[in-house]
Amino acid sequence: MQKIDLIEEKNWTSFLLIDDDKLLALCKVDYFLSSKPGGQHRDKKASSVRLTLKNTRIVVSASENRSLNKNIKIALKKLRIEVTCQLRSKIDLNSFILIFKLDEVFDSTGLIINRKLLYSAGNKNYLPLCAFILDYLHNDKWGISAFSKKFGISNTNIVSFLSKEKRLIIWVNQERVKNGMNLLK
Repeated sequence: MQKIDLIEEKNWTSFLLIDDDKLLALCKVDYFLSSKPGGQHRDKKASSVRLTLKNTRIVVSASENRSLNKNIKIALKKLRIEVTCQLRSKIDLNSFILIFKLDEVFDSTGLIINRKLLYSAGNKNYLPLCAFILDYLHNDKWGISAFSKKFGISNTNIVSFLSKEKRLIIWVNQERVKNGMNLLK
């Protein structure tokens, strides 16, 4: 699949599969000098980075570190999280399981094994699984009960799973408020 095809086909979940260099190629990259204190020890080189995902409104920046390379890594992680939050893909559980090799999460009937989502936020399949959950929640107007019933897990487990990455639970709660629902805690 060509890199630009991901944008044209709106196959957003695939952004979570591509490596950093390919994802960076899909972005407009700006370098800038951050406005941090420091006097004579202040950064003198533009080590902060802003990434704008082409053909979307997603913009992230990173200036946490004095190293440009580390800030690029941080910005790419933020970008993947924003793609997970903001862009929706079609839901097809079987394709999803195949693409991300998630047969260790879902059993043959489509239920979640051991009735728990156990990935840490550092697991390579954490964000794809979150993207799948958010796609499903989006189609159900951000209610989590239908998801928990369909996949055989508790509402609490879904909330704690999404809460591993703070931005995800904030996004879900913003969408729930727009739909007149209570915040998840």
